Amino acid sequence: MKIYLSLLLLIFLTLCCKKDNITPVAPPSFPIVKTTAIFSITPLTASAGGDVTNDGGATVTSRGICWSTAPNPLITGNHTTDGAGTGTFSSSMIGLNPVTTYYVRAYATNSIGTVYSNELSFTTTNPDVYTAGYENNSSSYSVAKIWKNGVATSLSPGTFSAQGWARAVFVSGSDVYVVGYEFNGTHYTAKLWKNGISKSLTNGNYDAQAWAIYVSGSEVYVGGYEANASGNYVAKIWKNGIASSLSDGTNNAQVYGLYISQSDIYAVGYESVGGTSIAKSWKNGVVTNLSGVNTTAYSVYVSGTDVYIAGTELTGGYAKVILWKNGVADYLTNGFSSIAIPYGVFVSGTDVYIAGFDQHTGTGSSKAILWKNGVAIPLTDGTNYSRANSVYVYNNEVYVTGYERIFPISISRTWKNGTVIHSTNGSFNAATASVFVK
Repeated sequence: MKIYLSLLLLIFLTLCCKKDNITPVAPPSFPIVKTTAIFSITPLTASAGGDVTNDGGATVTSRGICWSTAPNPLITGNHTTDGAGTGTFSSSMIGLNPVTTYYVRAYATNSIGTVYSNELSFTTTNPDVYTAGYENNSSSYSVAKIWKNGVATSLSPGTFSAQGWARAVFVSGSDVYVVGYEFNGTHYTAKLWKNGISKSLTNGNYDAQAWAIYVSGSEVYVGGYEANASGNYVAKIWKNGIASSLSDGTNNAQVYGLYISQSDIYAVGYESVGGTSIAKSWKNGVVTNLSGVNTTAYSVYVSGTDVYIAGTELTGGYAKVILWKNGVADYLTNGFSSIAIPYGVFVSGTDVYIAGFDQHTGTGSSKAILWKNGVAIPLTDGTNYSRANSVYVYNNEVYVTGYERIFPISISRTWKNGTVIHSTNGSFNAATASVFVK
């Protein structure tokens, strides 16, 4: 009996010891997450990093960042989803507005719920406005220039044998491309400047000018002309510096505008046949004559499957503005008593913008005009001679560049939503031909 009771006591003590040695399992809790950094801030985008350092004892099923213009953003608003589990991650915020303060928090979700990190804030930047054109120097020689937010950089030397004009600008990533031409004392040479470094597209033996540029990925397309041995202008496209002819050199022809959409190359310009200018559109080198009499096409923009081309028709000493959409002409001016010419077209959503000028005959003045969906919006009052040469729409803000002649000096002008934001100081003649906003 004593042995039996001893065994029972031993078993009881053993069980009690085992029970006392069991470590209790803590119930799951919220994960731990923090916002690590905000970087790559632009006018419309930014990136942020996060780190889930502890899952709280339950698998993290969702993580990311959320942001708002008000403090304490939640996942019910703008947010990203960047995988699951613990560890670091990064996210991109898109659809932001320029010069706006945003608040950012990282979040993590497990079976207990969603937890938010510390909050950081940042302010998006102003977009950079690039314009290209020329300004005379004190020797009255033309200097090709690029302006960034109104601050000029010279691209050509500005000597008699190296006078320069910049005709178009395109910004891709951090690279700034400008095209135009220089006069070498005898002929014009087509030029490409990349980040201010000059490259000649032609050898200077015959006149040549570059008027348009489009950068698609690593491919750089330039449009313009080069004269042949007979002195006729040959419409050309240079791809990465290699020239292709769009006309056969029998007549004068030139490319004024370029646009690359997917793998399709669109170019517009003119060919002069028997003294009459015929507006031309080339798609991948295949030419189409645009409708009208004595016409020239200056600019092209492709939106989806629609091709918009802006140009002019000259009849009886007057000029009418034409917008061709998929080859069908729409006349924006009547040409009864004025010379109206459009130099740039840009499409944003369902809105079509055209930049140019309208000059009533018999007067020494003209108005710089922005046409929006066919309705003329004057940028100047007509007191002076002025032109709008290019238009660019960025985040619903409309930028136009050109010039106004305040006798006897031409002053470069850049307008934002109809208000002048940049001008040259009027010391020397200047004009801008192209605008790009990024």
